[in-house]
Parts: sequence; C-alpha cells; structure tokens
Amino acid sequence: MERPNKQIGEILIEKGLITQAQLDDALMEQKMTKEFLGKILLKRALVSEKDFIKALSEQYGIPYVDINQIDVNIAVAMKFSPTYILDHQCVPIKEDDYSVTVAISNPLNVQIFSEMEKEANMRSIKLVLICAKDMNWLVQFYQQYKKLHMRKLFED
Repeated sequence: MERPNKQIGEILIEKGLITQAQLDDALMEQKMTKEFLGKILLKRALVSEKDFIKALSEQYGIPYVDINQIDVNIAVAMKFSPTYILDHQCVPIKEDDYSVTVAISNPLNVQIFSEMEKEANMRSIKLVLICAKDMNWLVQFYQQYKKLHMRKLFED
C-alpha cells in the first residue's frame, strides 16, 4: 500500500468539511489524549463517518464502497481464517481467478493484508474501504452465515 501524500486533516479542509481552526483544535486534543484524529472529529460531530472514510479513501488510494450498493459473496469469507474477520475486521467479500476483494474500515493494518494474500493462494488482495457501521453489519452477517453453514453440516 502506498504511503499517503497528504495528511487527513489537509484533505478534510480541502473538501470544505472542516476549518483550519477546527483541525488545530482537534490536533491539540489529540496531543493530550493520544486518540486518533478521526475519532476526535467524529466524536465532535465535525465530520460524518462516511465523509471521513471517503477522505481516508483519497489519502490511501483505496476505493470507498457503500456495502449496500455492491454484491457481497459472504461465502468467500468462509475460505479465510476467522481471525481476519473477527479480530482484524478484514472481510473477504468477492473473488475471481486473480484476486480477492477485502472490505476494511481501517487501512492502517498493513501486515494483515500480506498474510491474507497467502491464504488467497497468492491471488492479489484488492481492498475497499467501508464505514464502521457497515463493517459491524458485515461481521454479523458472516457470523450468522457461519452458524447456518455449521448447522447444515451437522444435519447432513
């Protein structure tokens, strides 16, 4: 994954989502609390989660998707270790012969992506960014699918 060229605050200001004064104030709080800047901006309701994720998408060059607007094949996730999904919130949602598309809500966990590539039989991993609420829904959907799948295995 490429290193960001712009800071997230700079992107948010360019998009007109926050002012320099709001950013400076949030950065001061960040120095005191050690919280992520995004968490502070969301807590203060200065940006919506969707706008923040879209800015992260621009910063990291990872496409943003609305999970309600794409086809999700949750069966793909069953081919991967549950650790990726439950602990790291990296959910495989689509695959083809050459790649696996993985939904994430935090682009900072770079090491996990190379580990996932190994489980993808050396197919490339294509990342898409989604909102945290969508990630929570996706993880719950995975858990329900897994329970149903296990039930069917025991019934047969």
